This record gives sequence, C-alpha cells and structure tokens, in this order.
Amino acid sequence: MELMQPYLDSGRCLYADNWYTSIDLAEKLLDRQTHLVGTLRSNRKRNPKEVIAKKLVRGGVISKQNRRAFMVLKWRDRHYNTGKSYIDLTDQLGSYQSCLRKSLKWYRKIMFDIICNTSMINALSLYTGVTGNRMKLVEFREAVIQGLLRNKTTTHVPTQKINEHLLEKTSKTGRCK
Repeated sequence: MELMQPYLDSGRCLYADNWYTSIDLAEKLLDRQTHLVGTLRSNRKRNPKEVIAKKLVRGGVISKQNRRAFMVLKWRDRHYNTGKSYIDLTDQLGSYQSCLRKSLKWYRKIMFDIICNTSMINALSLYTGVTGNRMKLVEFREAVIQGLLRNKTTTHVPTQKINEHLLEKTSKTGRCK
C-alpha cells in the first residue's frame, strides 16, 4: 500500500504477481478506487472454496463475485492476458542470471535483486521500447557495464602524494601507518 500511495484514488489498475495478490489486498485497494489483477494462490485465506476446488477441463471457466463487485475467476487455458504476461516475463528474465548467492543475508539479497535484476530488466524494456533493438539480458548488462567504464569521467588527481599510507607488519595483523 505504501508503494502504491501516489497512484491510489485515481481509478488505476494494479497488475501483481502471485506473491502479493490476496483478497484482503484487493479489498484495501478497492476502498482506494484501485483495481487489482493477479494470479491468486489457491492456499490464500478467504479464497472462495467452490472456485478453488473445482476441476476444470481445457476452456472451462468458473468465477464468483462478492457484494463489493470483485471477482475471483478460475480458468484453464493456454493464454495469459496482456497485462499479466509482463510480470511473468520479468520474473522469468530475472531468474536466468541471478547475482544472488547462498552466503548473502536476506536483506542483501533483496538489495542485489532490485539493483542487479529488476533495474536491469526495466532498463532493457525501456531500451527496447525506445530504440526497437532487441537484445538478450546478458548482452544488455555487458553493454551497460562497458558504457559505464568507457564514460567514466576523470577527476583531478594531485601530482603530489598526500598522506601516503604504508602497511606496518605486526605479530597479528597489518596496521596502516
């Protein structure tokens, strides 16, 4: 709700991943004139049991709408709607070359995931949309890194060495002298 604050109360539609989608969130957003579209996990609280338990054949659809006019819909088909497919695509792209390691703490993983995956995927999407050039994510990352290295601005380096640091050997550790 905090992230959506600037976009609430204006009749927008939020497309979310199944990690975030819930009936409680849909109700809170609806109170703020914002609609929610997303894949709902079958084990979420307050899911309509008759929709979740129903077994469908290909092409089958079942739905239930509550008094507040939001709907839970289950279908069996091969296609995603246009808005939802982008969320799945970004998840898929981010999973191929993850920079996350087992040794990292969870908060560092989130930071690295946002910096290295989400921002790069968004930048690649913008680049493709603006230029029309299609590129693999790995190639795009390499091009961004090369561009950053090539465009590095030089700073004025004094010709005189000021505060020269030397490593002094001690019995346990090195100390800066």
